[in-house]
Amino acid sequence: MNHLDMVALAVSWLKRPASRGGPGCQVALSEIRNGFKRSEIPDAIGFRAGVSDEGSILVEVKTSRADFFADRQKKFRELPERGIGLYRYYMAPAGMVSVDELPEKWGLIEIKGTKRPEIKLIHGHHLLSLAKISQSPFRFETRNTGLEVALLARTLMRVGDPEQLNKMLKATRASANRVFRRNEQLESQLRKFQIMDFTKEVQL
Repeated sequence: MNHLDMVALAVSWLKRPASRGGPGCQVALSEIRNGFKRSEIPDAIGFRAGVSDEGSILVEVKTSRADFFADRQKKFRELPERGIGLYRYYMAPAGMVSVDELPEKWGLIEIKGTKRPEIKLIHGHHLLSLAKISQSPFRFETRNTGLEVALLARTLMRVGDPEQLNKMLKATRASANRVFRRNEQLESQLRKFQIMDFTKEVQL
């Protein structure tokens, strides 16, 4: 598989719900540039919000051992606090990277097969039980949260005016609430008419 194919698998894994063994990120992005020179461009990053253990999950895709070892020489790898991702994973073809070769706190996702590739989590925080997540040895508590915000902001800018979209969503919710209340009123009236008709039939 080529790099782009594996990046697509990384995004799909990030979005995979917890019920299917995934991290359940509500938002997952691939290769988003942030506008800063020499800063990290994640292959795939996902964000969990409003759930337990919320935060960011980074997936770096490697298709060769040379690429894997070269990645470790980057400044934001040598200084993890400059990198992004509350949790961080490498994704690689099965057998290419061993757990012993991973940097501290990193997880590993393997891809098996090509026609129908299988995503298998080998090492990382998502293998921990919920009771142990809060004390996970895989957490990067100190990280470049400013860069994570920049990635999300630039993504919103590409979508359009966030405030205009926000107003449209609020208007849609308000309209839906009005329809819901009107429907309740009509159902209440219908029940009254049904009771009246039943009473008339009994009297006859």
